[in-house]
Amino acid sequence: MNSKDSSPTLLEALSSDFLACKICLEQLHTPKTLPCLHTYCQDCLAQLDIGGQVRCPECREIVPVPAEGVAAFKTNFFVNGLLDLVKARAPGDVHSGKPTCALCPLVGGKSSGGPATARCLDCADDLCQACADGHRCSRQTHKHRVVDLVGYRAGWYDEEARERQASQCPQHPGEALCFLCQPCSQLLCKDCRLGPHIDHPCLPLAEAVRSR
Repeated sequence: MNSKDSSPTLLEALSSDFLACKICLEQLHTPKTLPCLHTYCQDCLAQLDIGGQVRCPECREIVPVPAEGVAAFKTNFFVNGLLDLVKARAPGDVHSGKPTCALCPLVGGKSSGGPATARCLDCADDLCQACADGHRCSRQTHKHRVVDLVGYRAGWYDEEARERQASQCPQHPGEALCFLCQPCSQLLCKDCRLGPHIDHPCLPLAEAVRSR
């Protein structure tokens, strides 16, 4: 094998360096960006949270953690896009070489998912046709936006995906922000509303927008 054959591909270089978390050294998962612009896995940042602040492992800047936790840090959508690109180019199912469904192993007890044909923009999951149909009919997810996977990979839904992710609760992924807590001036989903803010006066988001 010559040196050209042994050289890493661009996707391999991205995966091993740019898309690797500097804390766990694995591929970034739920990438969150600190104000110093360094990006890490959300779970890794949570482990560094001491007394409501995080020290960046790279530049050593001390960053206050929002009251909502490290999930409230900005999601790095650029890195998310690259992760999707790497995932699309990498073999998913060993037999088909295609991206596989993220829900099949969870709901069907299977070791691997079937070939993915759709993408939920709210859950950020690839789905097979059966799971996509079930996703559209479920009481919990019938309002989610499920799109064709080929179109998603081509970038047709990038702007819509960013808007939907931005309108979701950082504490409860998949739940829309639909209330405003007046004393805290904080946007809430229904789970947050029934949790620590249950005794606070809250307005439906549409009503709060009109009143302001």
